[in-house]
Amino acid sequence: MIAFDTGPGNMVMDGVVQRLSAGREMYDTDGTRAGRGRVNDELLRLGLADSFFGQKPPRSTGRERFGRVFVENWIAEGTMRGAKDDDLVATAAALTAESVADSVRRFVKAPMQAIYVAGGGAHNATLLEQLAERLGPMTVDTTAELGMPIECREAAAFAVIAHETMAGRPSSLPQVTGAARAVALGSVSAEPRR
Repeated sequence: MIAFDTGPGNMVMDGVVQRLSAGREMYDTDGTRAGRGRVNDELLRLGLADSFFGQKPPRSTGRERFGRVFVENWIAEGTMRGAKDDDLVATAAALTAESVADSVRRFVKAPMQAIYVAGGGAHNATLLEQLAERLGPMTVDTTAELGMPIECREAAAFAVIAHETMAGRPSSLPQVTGAARAVALGSVSAEPRR
C-alpha cells in the first residue's frame, strides 16, 4: 500500500479560474474552459520543473506550494508566453494530468488496468481526457462506474476507518504515514445516560 500527493490536484486550475473571473467562478465547470483552451507547452514545462515533482514518496503538498503565489506566477508566466485565459486553464489541467500520470508510471509498481477518479476533478471532462491520453491503454473512469458517487470519497474513507475502529482493528498505515506502529484511529465515545 502506498499513498502520497501526486501534485496540486484541482488547486491550480481552480485558482486560475477564480483569479481570471475575479471570484465569480470558483472552478472550471465540467472542464469547459480547459476544453476551449490549448496547452502551452512552455508553461507546462515550467510548472513541471517545480522541485516537488522530483521528490519521491512519501510526499505531501498543498496551498503553501501551489496556492495564490503559484497561481499568480502561472498567470504572469503564461501571459508572457502568449497564453490566453482558457489556455492558462487548459495548461493547469495538463499540469495535474501529467503529475498524476508521472506518479503512476514512476511509483506504482503493481500492474494497473484502470484508474478511477473521485472528487471535484471527476466532473472535469477535459482533465479526464488528458489523463486518458497520458495513461492509455489504461482505463480512466470515475468511481461512479464502480457504484460509488464521486462526491463521497472522504465519507467512504471515514466510514471504513470507523468500521475498523469499532472492530478494534488498526487502520493506520505506518508505511504511508511514517507512524511507529499501526493503531486504531479515532475514539468511540457515548453520552452518559441520565
